[in-house]
Amino acid sequence: MRITPATQLTLLRMVALPFLIILFIYHQIRWAFWVFALASVTDFLDGLIARRFRQQTPLGAVLDPLADKLLLNACFILMTSQAPHLSVSVPAWLTVVILSRDALILLSALLMAVFAHVRAFRPTPLGKVTTAAQAVTAFLTLGLNAFQVPAPWVRWAFYGTFSLTVLSGLQYAWRSIRWLNEGPTAGAVGSSSDGL
Repeated sequence: MRITPATQLTLLRMVALPFLIILFIYHQIRWAFWVFALASVTDFLDGLIARRFRQQTPLGAVLDPLADKLLLNACFILMTSQAPHLSVSVPAWLTVVILSRDALILLSALLMAVFAHVRAFRPTPLGKVTTAAQAVTAFLTLGLNAFQVPAPWVRWAFYGTFSLTVLSGLQYAWRSIRWLNEGPTAGAVGSSSDGL
């Protein structure tokens, strides 16, 4: 199995995860911001390279969304658990909802594989928007902490991300129930390296 340059960038994003956690633990938020920013650049580049040079692989299709989820979830957990050391922290209710949605997606994928024989299912447009909103919220909150910028309006980003996450989770749950009852449609089956 060949590890393509696109997949190598994805692996680099996964390697960045422990450094992000360590920097948070030692309250080096500005450095954590730059690590997260670099990881975000690799996310853009690996998708661009994979599409431009036709380097989509089954391994990359699994690792890319996994790397995104690990990085985002770790970031939200850290920005909630490290609240006493942050000027702007992520409220616990948002982090819990984000983690719950991802757990629901994982459970749905397992149920689809076992009972509906679906090996992978494409993210919905709402799912893609939700993942993008989570990434922007994480980046924004990290940046506000890194550069000590007062931003009382950031709570609206939290509310918007919360709403999208809840709606997206309900949509995936409904789709899973429908597939289990009726079977997946031909157009829904497939794989994708885009985030859920």
